[in-house]
Formats: sequence, structure tokens, C-alpha cells
Amino acid sequence: ELLPGIERLRAAANGNVAPAGFLGVSLSERIDGGSGALVIEVVDGSPADQAGVEVGDAIVGVDGVTITGPAGLMATIRDAGPGDEVQLDIRRGGRERSLTATLAERPAE
Repeated sequence: ELLPGIERLRAAANGNVAPAGFLGVSLSERIDGGSGALVIEVVDGSPADQAGVEVGDAIVGVDGVTITGPAGLMATIRDAGPGDEVQLDIRRGGRERSLTATLAERPAE
């Protein structure tokens, strides 16, 4: 599990910055006091959209790691690379479920 991260760090040390993973969501803090990151927008056609993430979902975990807020989710996704598959643990309508997303490269802005 650590090998991809180590390889990215080595590449960065050599001046080769690897592209960050892209999920395709806009996030907000949860206002209900729960942990996780609240999805307030899903980009059409993005990895999140293809995985079935919906506006109003709370992403509470990625690959078994608890997400405490938007910054934690952004860091976790950024540390993964395009093509990496991640398991998203979400809370929707009071129920938890898992979705699988294959990250993409961030589109040019």
C-alpha cells in the first residue's frame, strides 16, 4: 500500500511531480455534527459521478481510513494518483454504503 506513495515522493524529489488524483466533488463541512465531508456538488462524468456519489452524501471513509472533514478527504484523494481505485464509505439517508471510484487526472482549468 505504501509503495505508490513512496514512488511519488521519489519522483517529486527528482523534479517529476506526479499528477494528483481527482474525484470530482465540491465539499462542505457537515452541519449535523457528524464526521466526514458533505458533498455539495458532483461534476458530471467525473469519477464520483460514475461511482454513484450524490449531492447530500457524506463521505466518511476512503479505503478504510476515517475522513474527519473536507480537508482530510482532499488530502487523501490528492495523495492517490489517476487510475487508482478507491473505496468510498458514504452515509446517505442514515445508511452507510461503499462505492468504488477510479480516480482521474484533474482537468485543466
